[in-house]
Amino acid sequence: MAGCLDGQESSEDENGADDDDTDNGDDTSGEGDDSQQEELEDELFAVLDTYFEASAEGDLEAIDDVMHSLNPLNPAQWEEEDWEYQGGDGEVPSPFEGELVTADGTVDDVLELEDAAFWFQESDLETELNGEDIALVRADEEWLDAEAETLDGDGGAGAEDGEDTGAGVSHTFEEELGTVVWALVPEGDEWRILYMGAEDDTPEDPTELFEEEIIDDEQDVIAEIDWEYEQEGQTGATDEDQDDLFADVELARVVFTDEPGLEADAVRADSTIEGSHIEFGDTWSGAWATIGYHPDGDQIVVRIAQDGEETVVHREHYLPEGDDEGGSADS
Repeated sequence: MAGCLDGQESSEDENGADDDDTDNGDDTSGEGDDSQQEELEDELFAVLDTYFEASAEGDLEAIDDVMHSLNPLNPAQWEEEDWEYQGGDGEVPSPFEGELVTADGTVDDVLELEDAAFWFQESDLETELNGEDIALVRADEEWLDAEAETLDGDGGAGAEDGEDTGAGVSHTFEEELGTVVWALVPEGDEWRILYMGAEDDTPEDPTELFEEEIIDDEQDVIAEIDWEYEQEGQTGATDEDQDDLFADVELARVVFTDEPGLEADAVRADSTIEGSHIEFGDTWSGAWATIGYHPDGDQIVVRIAQDGEETVVHREHYLPEGDDEGGSADS
C-alpha cells in the first residue's frame, strides 16, 4: 500500500508540474493562433485590395488573376460573352478594413449570401471545391460607407448633384448598403475570390419589412407596375439558347408616365426585398424598365429627385396569389 500511495503522490506531483507546463503551452498556443489569424487576414485583405485596385483601373486581366475559376461574377469571363465591363472610372479605395468571419466556412455559408444560390444553381460546389478551405471576410460598415462611391466604379460614382454621370442620371440617390461578405477559396496555392454578396437578411415573412403603400393614383410619375411581365425567352417559347440562368427570375415592368404631373431631375425604383433598382435621368418621362422582385413578397418604392431633395411618390406591394393582404399583389 505504501508503495502504491507513494506512487500516486509522485504521479500527482508530476501531473501538477505537467499541468503548469500545459497552461504555459496553452498561452503560447493562443498567441500562435492569433498570429496565424492575423497572417491569414493579411493574405485575404491583400487579395481584396488587389481586386479593388484592378477594378478602379479597369484592368480585367488583374481582376481575372484574383478571381476563382468558379466565380460566376468575373467580369473578364462575362466580357468574353460580349458583355461590356462598366468599371474603371472610380478612384482606388483606401486599404480594405474588415474582419475574418471564419476560416472554416462551408458551401452552405456561401450559398446563404445574397443571390448566391441563383448564380451557382448550375454548379455542384461541394464536388467542385472538393474540401478546399473557405474563408469568409466581412467588410467594416464604416469603411464600406466611406468607400461606397469609389467601389461602384460605374462612372456614376461620386457624382455631385447636377453633374451628369454619363448615364443620364444627375443625382446620386441614397441607398442602404447590406453587410458585404467575400468568400475566398485557395486555387493554385493562392487565395481567390469565389463570390461576394450581401448577407441575406430577408425575413421568412417579407411583409415584416413592408411600409404603408403610397399609390400614385394621378399617375404623376408612375403609369403602371406590371408584376406579371415576361420578357422574351422567359416562357421557354423561343429558341433554347435563351433558356438560360435568367429564365426563372421574377421581373416587374415599371412604366413611367409620358405626361408627368411633377418635375423631377431623376427617378429611381427599388424592390426593397430583392434589392434590385433602376434609375433614369431627366429624360425619364415615358421610359420603362424591368426590375427583379422577391417571389415570396416584395415592394417597389419609387423616388424622385428635385433640386437635390428626394421624395417617395409611389410604394406598391406584391404578394403571391392567395396571400393578398389587401395590397396590390395582382395589380
